[in-house]
Amino acid sequence: MVTIGSLLILLALWYAWSWWRHRDNPRSRWFYRCAALAGAACLVTVECGWITTEVGRQPWIVYNHMRVSEAVTDTRASSLWTMLGLVIVVYVMVFGAFLAVILKMRTRWRIADEGSAAARTALPPETDTPYGPRSAPEPTAAGAPGGVSDRTPGGE
Repeated sequence: MVTIGSLLILLALWYAWSWWRHRDNPRSRWFYRCAALAGAACLVTVECGWITTEVGRQPWIVYNHMRVSEAVTDTRASSLWTMLGLVIVVYVMVFGAFLAVILKMRTRWRIADEGSAAARTALPPETDTPYGPRSAPEPTAAGAPGGVSDRTPGGE
């Protein structure tokens, strides 16, 4: 668990160093391979953490030093319901914030699409990204709308 977490931190530092040095994403195939494995590594790390927590929670019960009934805390049911309610409220708030961000992004992209709708009609189908703000077509050598720029409308 600690090893995987440390490797994930090193991967993040590799990305930060590359961004600071080149102002661009790393070009190494090894970086992208490691980044692809990072998602699964995060899940493995979380599961290892849970296993460590649960196995180490009551080792005296495993070695028959104490009965499980003696190790159980005397928590009241009302405090459990309070904590459950608190967790539900926090998750609803996080979901609400997520939904607000997604809807705001959708609105911004729709406004950006309406502004470039006339320029986009000249493009053949499936030449632009199917999501997000579409970029304006760049003129070709003949001056007619042709290729698609990979820059965003804000010039970033």
